[in-house]
Amino acid sequence: MKVKSDLVKKGWKVLWDVVEKSDVVLEILDIRDPEAFRNKKVEERVKRMGKVLILVLNKADLVPKWVVEQWKRYLEQEYPTVVASVWRRKGKGRIKELILKLVDKRPVIVCVVGYPNVGKSSIINLLRGEYSARTSSMPGFTRGMQLFNITPEIKVFDTPGVFPTETDFVALYKGALRIEQVGDAVATTAQFIEFLLKKRPNIFKKYYGITEKDPFKIIEIFAKKRNMLMKGGQLDLDRAAKRIVRDWQEGKLVLWHRPPKRPKKIKQQQQQKYANSL
Repeated sequence: MKVKSDLVKKGWKVLWDVVEKSDVVLEILDIRDPEAFRNKKVEERVKRMGKVLILVLNKADLVPKWVVEQWKRYLEQEYPTVVASVWRRKGKGRIKELILKLVDKRPVIVCVVGYPNVGKSSIINLLRGEYSARTSSMPGFTRGMQLFNITPEIKVFDTPGVFPTETDFVALYKGALRIEQVGDAVATTAQFIEFLLKKRPNIFKKYYGITEKDPFKIIEIFAKKRNMLMKGGQLDLDRAAKRIVRDWQEGKLVLWHRPPKRPKKIKQQQQQKYANSL
């Protein structure tokens, strides 16, 4: 089943309207899997529109420091890249510094883009130094577009999360879909679990103490461990499946990996391109 196309089209329209009004685009990426959260369609069009693109590696507190540093070095070969952690209050100064360094006009208009639940509103709150923007761990919380005054020199648009049309379990992985929106939560979560296991085979052993590799049995064992029962004493597999997905979307399940290696020639070209942009 695909994510509803009408919602996708509406989100893209709002996004491009905001990008058109902006000088800088902050693309927020989940540090747990930065490449999966990059939207190349957005990046390519932003480039064609002549806008400055800055990548923000968010949720840096979820993975080891060496993982964060390797991804930063990898991504900044293409675009200016900043590490951020709302929980640790990290990244605020560097983001503002880059915005003002890369754009001469004042005030600079910035828009924040990325998948739902990746932390766009939280990054805006970090920049503002206060919590007046609405935030939630629930995907799709932000509606329409809002303009915030960060400083007299910087104004920031928040936008709804937009995403390509994807299968439900991938949309769940990227926070673009709530598990409550899925018809068969158990079957879809089983696909989601299989997807996670391919990326990190020991993830459920590490966080739940479950060594089983069959997705449906993982849901069953999880339900037993959490004593999730229905009337009559049967395991509530639907409730267990939904909790597993929420644990991922709320940052309670974590995986990470090293960035891929770039061919030497491409790496040198990208490094020069980035150096010329500064």
